[in-house]
Amino acid sequence: MLWDGAPVAAHKISEEETLPVFPLLEILRRGDERRWPFVALEREPGAIQGLERELPEGTRVFVQHERVAHHCAACEAGEPHEHGADEPLAASPQAASASQTTAGSLVRGKLIVQPMQDLSMLREAWERATGARALSISLPAIYEQLGDAKRAGQEHQAWRGIEGKALRQKAPS
Repeated sequence: MLWDGAPVAAHKISEEETLPVFPLLEILRRGDERRWPFVALEREPGAIQGLERELPEGTRVFVQHERVAHHCAACEAGEPHEHGADEPLAASPQAASASQTTAGSLVRGKLIVQPMQDLSMLREAWERATGARALSISLPAIYEQLGDAKRAGQEHQAWRGIEGKALRQKAPS
């Protein structure tokens, strides 16, 4: 992969630590690992953190995008105004670009799986690790690769449900 040397954003990984985000210019040679997209909705802040440690060695969880979107209609329109005690606060541009997560955060990413990984073992570890966390997550590709069409279909439905719930949470009441 060829990356631009100038960062375009910062990914906040803790209160004290941020990582620069660099734009991808070109993929020079595709790897042989599997890259499976996932979508998740955290019910508690940071629920997805540490997921990788519970998966088989060599498996990576890459969070591409975390979005916290709790805005009132005036915030969405970009109008300066004050909020009442019961209204959601607008996210500042700094907070929006720093990827801070709160309950209800929509998270998109990829699971990177080595080509020699035993998928049945990975499935068990994935279900155990995600089932013990305060998040709803969908990864249809693992079930497609294992030939489990019924479960893959359920995961696709869950994907749409997670995105729909995130949109409903964003909409003003």
